[in-house]
Amino acid sequence: MLDAANVRAVRDQLRSEGLFPTAIEPAAQIAARRSEATRLASDLLALTTRQLATLVASGMPLDQALAAVVEQSDHPAAAHTF
Repeated sequence: MLDAANVRAVRDQLRSEGLFPTAIEPAAQIAARRSEATRLASDLLALTTRQLATLVASGMPLDQALAAVVEQSDHPAAAHTF
C-alpha cells in the first residue's frame, strides 16, 4: 500500500522503483471487497469461534489454534477469514 495524492502519483512512484503496476485501486475499495468476501453465516461463525475457543482453552497457542481451525475447516470462506 502506498500513500499518494492520486493514482498517477502511485504509478509514477512504482515505476521509479522499476515496477510496472497492472492495476491500482484505492485502499477503501479493497477493504470493502475483502469485508464482503469474508462474511460468514452466523452458524458457521459460531462453530468456528467455538472450535478456536476450545483449542485456546486447552492451552494451544493462538497462532497454532488458528492454523488448526483453518486446516480443519470444510468451508473455504471460513478458512480465508482467518
